[in-house]
Amino acid sequence: KCRVIALEPTEARVHTGASPKPHGVVGWAPGVHSQFLDGFGKAPEELSDAPRGVVDEWGHVATSEAVATCLQVTSAEGMMVGPSSGAAIKYAFDVAARPEAKGSTIVVVLPSHGIRYVAHPLWAAVNAEANEALPPGEAPCSDKEQPILLWASEEYKKA
Repeated sequence: KCRVIALEPTEARVHTGASPKPHGVVGWAPGVHSQFLDGFGKAPEELSDAPRGVVDEWGHVATSEAVATCLQVTSAEGMMVGPSSGAAIKYAFDVAARPEAKGSTIVVVLPSHGIRYVAHPLWAAVNAEANEALPPGEAPCSDKEQPILLWASEEYKKA
């Protein structure tokens, strides 16, 4: 059986009738009901978290959980993902932990890649480390004739 789960930020559950509020899951609309999901154009009091249209479950993830999972997946699995993908993975972990999910295959659509958000505060520590490690005033070389690795992190020593 295939189940469809739609996600939105805990802070802005507009698809289930809550008022739009600020959230930090970059990549997700700021409290705007998707035109592609059943319920568009309905008054908030007509919406709930009951299944409707193609959606079997209306999930939600808090900004803090989305960011934490994003960082965890990036550092542990080497998948540089953005906050919205962190939220999708976090919810997939939660679904996989349910007893009824035992033996199931769970497919997660990752809506973003982390490269889009390198200027986001989420990556501040990584940016600071890279800025310290790279030679001052020199951008990484993109010349295809040069070696791929111009410096090795094990050679990098903090002052």
